[in-house]
Amino acid sequence: MTLFPPLNYLYFFIFLFALAVIDFNLVHYASLQVKRLELAVEKFFFILKLRFEIWQIKHGFMDKKFERMAAEIIKECRPDATD
Repeated sequence: MTLFPPLNYLYFFIFLFALAVIDFNLVHYASLQVKRLELAVEKFFFILKLRFEIWQIKHGFMDKKFERMAAEIIKECRPDATD
């Protein structure tokens, strides 16, 4: 057991930094994974907003003509939909 446990993780991050210097594809891969996560979070909030708008339409707070359009957008954004 060391006096400073976070120093154990320092070697891991030094190793990752060395890999990134040697092979820059690792940096690109990490960047793509972060972007993918950002898009997933944005998509979640977008679908949540659409579902709230559908609820507002069904309860008379908004015009009914947008209900079908919002339902189609949600159907397109489902994860099991294929491109």
